[in-house]
Amino acid sequence: MKKPIIVISLFIITFITGCNSNERITKGLVEDYYNALVNQNYEKVYEVSKIYDLGEPSSEETTFTEEEARKFFMKKVDYLEEVDYKVKSYEIVETNQQDGHTFTYEVALKIEVNGETVNRKDRIYPRVDQKDISISKSEDPLAKYRDGRVNFNIEEHWSKDIEAEYDNIF
Repeated sequence: MKKPIIVISLFIITFITGCNSNERITKGLVEDYYNALVNQNYEKVYEVSKIYDLGEPSSEETTFTEEEARKFFMKKVDYLEEVDYKVKSYEIVETNQQDGHTFTYEVALKIEVNGETVNRKDRIYPRVDQKDISISKSEDPLAKYRDGRVNFNIEEHWSKDIEAEYDNIF
């Protein structure tokens, strides 16, 4: 009688922990991304970000080569550094399970721009199979300069985005 109970218990424990592995992986990706932002390790931010042409994150690819995408990303970071943009802290405030293996995360951020501190939220979509994340929605007008969106006219977008940021701060 003891053996069947032990076997069933082991099976249940294995099943339960196996179901949570995707959540652990995706949460780890989100934490990697935001820890890299807090530490201003933009190479790591790039590595964890899904790289895609500006538009919907469902776009599977970019027309850029790896080298072009990396250079473009670092050019976006230069714009953030001009306004002394820093993610000071983050907190995962909500986890939503879409199905057995897809999760989205709501993340509260404390961001500093030109010495002014603001609170923002991001909704993050991590992909287990690709080991990357994309920001599906953000209250931060400057989010596109710290995520994987590429292949857009930075100068054209920057003036509108920085104006929106200042409108939110002041």
